[in-house]
Amino acid sequence: SYTFTMLVFAISSCFIFAFTTLTTKERYIETPVENHTSDKKEKVKFKDSFIIMFKNKPLLIYCAFLFLNTGVGVASGSTLSYYFKYILNDMNTFAVINGLKSSVMLGGLLVAPLIIAKVDKKVMMIVSMLGQLVLPAVYCFADSSMVNLVFIATMISSAFSSLSAGLMWALVADTVEYGELHLGKRTEGINFSMANFASCAGSTLCTFIPGIVMSVTGYQSTATVQTSAALSGIRFCNGLLPLIMYVLCAVALIVYPLTNKKCNEVVEELKKKKEMETQGE
Repeated sequence: SYTFTMLVFAISSCFIFAFTTLTTKERYIETPVENHTSDKKEKVKFKDSFIIMFKNKPLLIYCAFLFLNTGVGVASGSTLSYYFKYILNDMNTFAVINGLKSSVMLGGLLVAPLIIAKVDKKVMMIVSMLGQLVLPAVYCFADSSMVNLVFIATMISSAFSSLSAGLMWALVADTVEYGELHLGKRTEGINFSMANFASCAGSTLCTFIPGIVMSVTGYQSTATVQTSAALSGIRFCNGLLPLIMYVLCAVALIVYPLTNKKCNEVVEELKKKKEMETQGE
């Protein structure tokens, strides 16, 4: 059933990606600036791309956030079934919670646009990270008598997670505008590639953390009952580790300088700059 489900997802994704590629239109129109005679976009040299990346402070901060945010999901998710099996002793609830969690997140995604219209993107992201602290905090002390508490905490955490899910890549676009204004280059490809690399790096590197913890604490896959050290390792991967990483995510977002107000100012300054360039032709 797992193979069939993944096959359905893979085929569906191909159609969705194809539809997106064919129907997405670029709304940004670039004004030629070099001698004002060429319609060709000025290309960024490979060696200059590194300079641009490391001079774009908001991009670097947000990449750090993406690294942590993707990593925390992988680090905790890879051992979550062990938590339900060995600590809560209730695998049936694990399946139910996973199903309902997806429904809550879907509902949150539908409501999120209404909230985004009234709340700053940065603030909403910070609130989302802090709200998700509820679940790992409960995992730090929960036992088999607290399954209902884990269920409630999971639903709350999923609701907060949905608030940031739709904004995750929107903030990368803001760094493009910032870079164009302050560095003189519009580098959509570089910014999104770097952000995607940070996300993939977080997913890859944080995969090793649970494995190392489980190995060091003596987890045995064939054992019916795990040692207290192994149980502590499982609790750490689902409790304290995500807590630390979510706090670091919130800190990265607090330091991230691009609020809605700041982004609007950047866009206005870009418009004025291009108007001046056009008038100078």
